[in-house]
Amino acid sequence: MRVLVVEDVATVAARMAAALRAEGMEVMCAASGSEAEIARVSFKPQMVLLDLSLPDINGLEVLEQARKMYPNLPVIVATVNNSVDVAVEAMQRGAHDY
Repeated sequence: MRVLVVEDVATVAARMAAALRAEGMEVMCAASGSEAEIARVSFKPQMVLLDLSLPDINGLEVLEQARKMYPNLPVIVATVNNSVDVAVEAMQRGAHDY
């Protein structure tokens, strides 16, 4: 399975990528919303792990764009933000899980 990790903190992205690779997955990391957009086209992920705090664009917007372009692509929001409102909004915008 090809997994795109969208996370701007390099150490967190590296840990997530290492754990996924240990499970036999092919992983690409993107540190911003614009990098995620390029990776979605070139890497063609089968799943996305998405942080909501990105340097260039709100993660919820990245989520919405991904769902519009690839409606069947599972996007899992993984963030330290534990707000119920943000979780509800992420699910409403099409997150597979939060």
